[in-house]
Amino acid sequence: MNNLLKLLAFVCIALMANASTAQAIRPATVTIDGLIILDNSIPDLASDYVADITNLNITSWQGANTFFQKYLDKTNGRGINISFDLPNRKMYISIDVANQYVVPLSHEPLNVSTFNEFFRAVHEGRI
Repeated sequence: MNNLLKLLAFVCIALMANASTAQAIRPATVTIDGLIILDNSIPDLASDYVADITNLNITSWQGANTFFQKYLDKTNGRGINISFDLPNRKMYISIDVANQYVVPLSHEPLNVSTFNEFFRAVHEGRI
């Protein structure tokens, strides 16, 4: 019985440690003209962001793909995945922080402002 309690305590500690290191989905914003802005309240880049796209009145997958086509073209296969949950009016952005290929890797850690600059350049047609 004593070993069972020790095992249960170990499992509880392991689950709490795992939960504390799990990263929450952070917010993003999409302006009415389509600029994607990741939340920069924490400068470190997260792997998942969600944006409310209700203000864009997108009602179909084709409409979402057309509206965000320039981003989809520039990020496809480069470590960023953009997906849509149209019934809930959400857009999800997943970033493989270690294996993304849109922002050059350097000795500096990736941060939110670097990605926001990338999204602004795509939005403005500079990339």
